[in-house]
Amino acid sequence: MATYKEIFGKEVKFLSSDPANEVEGQIWYNTTSRTFKSVVAGAAWSSASPIITARATGAGFGTQTAAVMAGGAPYTTLTEEYNGSGWSAGGALNTPRRSNAGLGIITAGMSVGGFFHPPSQDLSSSEEYDGSSWTATNSLNTARASTGSFGTTAAGVVAGGSVGPLAKSEVEEFNGTSWSEETNITTPRWSSIGAGTLTAGVIFGGNLGPPGMSNATEEYDGTNWTAGGNMNTARGELSGGGGPTGQTAAVAMAGRTTGPGSGSTATETYDGTTWTTSPATLAVVQAGGMGGPVGTSTASLFAGGRTGPAMTPPIVNTTQEFNVLSTVITAGAWASGGALPGNRSSQGGTIGDGTTQLGVSGQVTYPLFTNSTEEYASSVWTAGGVYPTTIRAAFGGGTVTAAWMTGGETSVPNGPALSATNTYNGTSWTAGTAYPNTTVQASGCGPQTAGLAWAGNTSWGTSPQTTTFEYNGPAWTAGGAFPQAMQANGWAGTQTAALHVGGGTSEVFSATYNGTSWTAAPDMYRIVYGGSVAGTNTAALLFAFDSPPTSSGDNALCGGFDGTSWYTQPSLGTSRASGLSRSGTATAAIGAGGYTDPARIDNTEEFTGETSAANYKTITTS
Repeated sequence: MATYKEIFGKEVKFLSSDPANEVEGQIWYNTTSRTFKSVVAGAAWSSASPIITARATGAGFGTQTAAVMAGGAPYTTLTEEYNGSGWSAGGALNTPRRSNAGLGIITAGMSVGGFFHPPSQDLSSSEEYDGSSWTATNSLNTARASTGSFGTTAAGVVAGGSVGPLAKSEVEEFNGTSWSEETNITTPRWSSIGAGTLTAGVIFGGNLGPPGMSNATEEYDGTNWTAGGNMNTARGELSGGGGPTGQTAAVAMAGRTTGPGSGSTATETYDGTTWTTSPATLAVVQAGGMGGPVGTSTASLFAGGRTGPAMTPPIVNTTQEFNVLSTVITAGAWASGGALPGNRSSQGGTIGDGTTQLGVSGQVTYPLFTNSTEEYASSVWTAGGVYPTTIRAAFGGGTVTAAWMTGGETSVPNGPALSATNTYNGTSWTAGTAYPNTTVQASGCGPQTAGLAWAGNTSWGTSPQTTTFEYNGPAWTAGGAFPQAMQANGWAGTQTAALHVGGGTSEVFSATYNGTSWTAAPDMYRIVYGGSVAGTNTAALLFAFDSPPTSSGDNALCGGFDGTSWYTQPSLGTSRASGLSRSGTATAAIGAGGYTDPARIDNTEEFTGETSAANYKTITTS
């Protein structure tokens, strides 16, 4: 009989604790627990950051960490890109469409065919994507929507599709310039999914046209189609993929099944012969997500679509990742924390570390303000030293035991703004050198001995400023001018590496400061007014902001910034705006208070970024 070392190439290890990293299949004996253990791969779905704009039946292509969704219902030109953490805005399609197919990768992809209304029209046009913009290419020979698709922009295939209510069997190949008609598929169908390459491709599932769905698989060798193994669940409007090796390693997920309004949560994987139903299922029945191959059979993606019993509008903005890994992924999420002692909005805040935080003054209700200070630790708020003035919208930085605050408004409507600066030692506030201007709705960051403040109004909602000032503890000095007059901004970072986002005069604008001057950064993908920001100018989390049309404090949306681009992040559990102005890091933040129009709230949430841990299993005998 072969030994474990002869089979695996390594000996069984004897360890006092489980290792931090180990390959799948390695066995070790834990001398502390007196058990044999190993790392085991498992399949699982996990929630991910939502798409920016909810939609269904848009083209999809790429990988799990570099994916594209383009077009979709209701008839849009929008393109979004996924980087493995969240979605960011891409270049707009030239023609609005839904039920378009996708193929390729993020820097060389295609949107093919689709449907546009009005007029009710199947499209023949196709477009190529270079990672930033779309260019029209030669059209299909047969206009249609909802084709199966696979391959590359130099060697692509579309199969089947719909013309009106009719399922089609036509197949066309793209050679990088034009489309040519090729051998038809055996089973006419639309809204199937494809994977693989032009000479080793596969399509599966799809709508047969009223009234049925297909479970058929067909494999393509570049010339002919042959039957493959049938899926266990017949369905159309499904999603899936498999990458270049998709003919022997594909994945299918979600979709409509045969009954009216019915759908599936099932995930199936294909090995070139047989479909196997995975133990991992979607959380809810969904259909009409990304149309086109995305990811591989072990790392795929499902975004957008319809859900609920009838799977009809409204459509959703959810994203979920499918993984087969030897690690367990826990998605980033917000969780409930301890409530504030009372309702608050427009509080000043300090940097914090995601577990500790200082909340200063704020608005209790209209027109009442407070001068309380609250300290957060171990998920509990406790009273701190009383702030010298009853105000809202002060701004500053520092830590719970070494903070600074300045500016703010004393009453509404349009009450006097202040210039007083105060410092906090963890117990009480002390008056410092006044800020050079009377200011409210401004931004501030950095420690007590190296602070930075910029923009804001001379009084609430009026006379936005371009000034920047640096604070060294005793005194303020002028810094580089801000590029435009601004108010009600989000902010993060330090005196030599600050981040600005949004505001009342240019709500998508963002910029960074290097200690001398400001430089424009990429625009935020949606309007931001009065947001909270945690982190740095290269790793930030934005939350609790107004963003029309979801405004008036009714906003759970969050964003992330990596120093290069803005993208979506997991949503808050409670919609809010104008909450605690600063807190924590991009992976450990605190969202507290704010308002959901018209009421101020006391709710606190704590954010934990995505984590992963080895999937250890104890080996037992039966």
